[in-house]
Amino acid sequence: MNKQQEYNKEYRKNHPEYMREWRKNHPNYMNEYNRKWRKTHQKHIREQIREYNRKWQKNHPERNKVDSKVYAQRHPKIIKAQRLAQSIARMEKCQFGGSNHSGRLERVHMDYDCPLEVLTMCLKHHRLVDRLYRRND
Repeated sequence: MNKQQEYNKEYRKNHPEYMREWRKNHPNYMNEYNRKWRKTHQKHIREQIREYNRKWQKNHPERNKVDSKVYAQRHPKIIKAQRLAQSIARMEKCQFGGSNHSGRLERVHMDYDCPLEVLTMCLKHHRLVDRLYRRND
């Protein structure tokens, strides 16, 4: 870091009110900056969130059980379909794209009323199909 960058960093640290006001007055700049930052740090952010969630679940097992029971009560059709689908063999490749993009294949229900009709998709295509399919419901 050169001297100017060090000075700027120190100035921002020592003048939080000014920086807060500046950010408020320049929302487009901050939105663009944040968008670029998230894009370049996306994998790191995802890993941090996963790690935080794992720790939270480990430290709050009783709450995790309650949440699971509440979900099961609210969505019995989904739970039943998921349990039935576990008995169906997964294909070795994504049925949507033909390859294994993320290394992990998932069973996907397009309609929970037909629990044995299951597709095998990679995570990337599962998310894509969910977005398109759910948007049209």
